[in-house]
Amino acid sequence: MNSKILLILFSVFFFLKAIVIPAILFDQGFFEYYDLGLISSFLANTAHGKFFWVDDWNIWHLAKHFTPSLLVIAPFFSWFSSQLTLVFICNVFAIFGTIIFCTFILHKIEEKKFKPFVKFSLVIFCLSLFFANKYLNANMLASHFEVLYIPCALIVLVLFLKNVSFTAILIPLVFTLGLRQDAGYFLFFQLLSLFFLPKSFFPLNKSTKRNLFLSMGLCILYVIFAVKFVMPWAGADPHLRASDFWGSWGQTWGQIFFNALTHPIRVWRAFLDSGFFIFNEAFFYLGLLNPLQWLCAQCPAIIFYLADTKDKSLLHWYNSAFLLPGVYLSTFVGLIKLYSYVEKFGSKFVVYLSVIFLLLSCVVLGKSNKGISKLPYTFFHEAENIKKPFDEALSYAGKLYGKPLVSVSTDGLNYVFLPNKFQKFTLANAARAEVVLLQKRTFVKQEAQAKELLAAGNHIRKNLVYLGQDDNFEIYAGKQSH
Repeated sequence: MNSKILLILFSVFFFLKAIVIPAILFDQGFFEYYDLGLISSFLANTAHGKFFWVDDWNIWHLAKHFTPSLLVIAPFFSWFSSQLTLVFICNVFAIFGTIIFCTFILHKIEEKKFKPFVKFSLVIFCLSLFFANKYLNANMLASHFEVLYIPCALIVLVLFLKNVSFTAILIPLVFTLGLRQDAGYFLFFQLLSLFFLPKSFFPLNKSTKRNLFLSMGLCILYVIFAVKFVMPWAGADPHLRASDFWGSWGQTWGQIFFNALTHPIRVWRAFLDSGFFIFNEAFFYLGLLNPLQWLCAQCPAIIFYLADTKDKSLLHWYNSAFLLPGVYLSTFVGLIKLYSYVEKFGSKFVVYLSVIFLLLSCVVLGKSNKGISKLPYTFFHEAENIKKPFDEALSYAGKLYGKPLVSVSTDGLNYVFLPNKFQKFTLANAARAEVVLLQKRTFVKQEAQAKELLAAGNHIRKNLVYLGQDDNFEIYAGKQSH
């Protein structure tokens, strides 16, 4: 089968996976992520003129993360009401960037003088690995803006490998840096890795090498500008949340760096308990066959592996997004080097290797959703539509209120169902909303969170005015209503 046809088939399948599965899971309450509501809130506010304002926290988002590139997607949040808008945008871009990367490497495979079966197996393996690995799948269900780093960085790397002009690279490069204040840290090492690619397969001309140095310098300057000037001006914590995730290492970034440097055994133990081995196992350690480039791709992950929280140290959800572009490239380079090495022993050994990689493609597809706490294929089973009763209660609350609602408060799970046009508040800030939707039962399984919701509900019943109820929700007037 033609490699272009295979690419189209994979692209269509995963495009559907990026849209259809999240849409069904959303109704079932899969995306009960507070962050999804929070991100949608400040992007919707930006679209309506309240620049990066987080209603529930009453602060600028820029005090947490410097993300100017998100201005490009903010208008979508005034056009579409669902908070799934963020998931759809990130997923479509992730697939688009993966298509560009895969198209590029398929051309590289075509350049090799392999037999048709060998090329076929290589194409199948690469498409399976880069479209269907469990880390990309996890990102597509993570509902976080960092997912955008995957396609943007992949596009930047491909443009450099194509030896295009710096003018052509500048816009995607700046957009990639603008996705978060530390994006330049990760991109720096991924650009550095390009110097260690096989020159026979990825020839870089003098102009490209000069542009690489220039871009790496830009990465450093961007990080300094963001963390030393912009974020402090926006009201960021002086230590940039160092203790939030690395508190056991120190309270400032200087302390964290010093303690990590002076406690190598502890660093090694953290490394052994991290997601390093599982992450690289998912890519069959192929990058090791081109060690210097592989090390550059792996280097920025150290900051994750030392984190106190397991979601970061194990690279769960969106935490792998900043690493995937570099690992994708090192994996492909290692794969090609392996084939070049095996060729020396004769063509039949290349065929044997191709059969092995065809079998490994099945392994990749079979394990593509492992490590995700809730499998995305649960929609094949009977599941309760959690969104529908909330929508009905919200509509009823609007009728009770008697005029168009502007602000609404509800619990953390239903928070993600609030349309983008509303100011959104959790129950902790219920008094700041016009109406409050208090669910009669909770879907929260964690005991601590369930108790917190119960306490918030009791507080609301004592301090706010009761308006009415339906089968699932009690409705109260917030103090803004008075």
